[in-house]
Amino acid sequence: MTMLSLPEVTEKMLEIVNAQNALNEKINKDWIKLAQTGEWDYQMAAVMELAEFNKSVWVPWWSKMEIDWDNGRIEIVDALHFMVSVAIADAHTDDIESTLLNVAGEIAQACLDADDEPEVIEAVDVLDHAKMCMSYVLEEGSSTYERFSSLFDVCSAMHFKFEHLYGLYIGKSELNAFRQDKGYKAGTYKKIWHTANGVDRDDNHYMRLYIERMEEGVTRDMIRSFLENTYIAVQDGSMKDATQFALK
Repeated sequence: MTMLSLPEVTEKMLEIVNAQNALNEKINKDWIKLAQTGEWDYQMAAVMELAEFNKSVWVPWWSKMEIDWDNGRIEIVDALHFMVSVAIADAHTDDIESTLLNVAGEIAQACLDADDEPEVIEAVDVLDHAKMCMSYVLEEGSSTYERFSSLFDVCSAMHFKFEHLYGLYIGKSELNAFRQDKGYKAGTYKKIWHTANGVDRDDNHYMRLYIERMEEGVTRDMIRSFLENTYIAVQDGSMKDATQFALK
């Protein structure tokens, strides 16, 4: 799933874990208590995102739909947000820095231990791994290592490398913070950025285009600038297609 070393993966996972904790605290500073009491069910939220992933990858035999691997990757990233939150809440101690470092290390080890990528992507195998991941997320007593091992097996089965997962996570976490700043909770944020031929394209779509265009050189500041500039055009109606911003 990755050619990176354990220290390199741990460093990137620590950035992810820190970013997730910061975003959760931005939404509610007592998020860990809410998670531990079950008032905010992050496990169910993760399972719902995995269900959305299944909808992107599973094609009913009576349907003319096609597999949407691009959206599937976004759904995996969304599930990652909630699974990291579960891991932090489960491991929480008064020493939050040590908690986050330990969580990052455990997830990084699961990443390095993931199954090798198959030569050919088989949707049925990807879905089998996804179902296993859902069961681990919901199972009482399952460990962070077990949950993330199963998630990374999904990624390996669909040739979704850790480096790409990391880039999309950073993009999505910045998008989530951007949404909060622009009125998402109040219901004033415009999630659909462009519609053409009856097809809605949301902010996720254009964030992904931008991340993939910039590859490994993208930074949080660059992502934020892209979101700010594009959303101005969304609000004032001057944008015919957000692709013009994503592909600059």
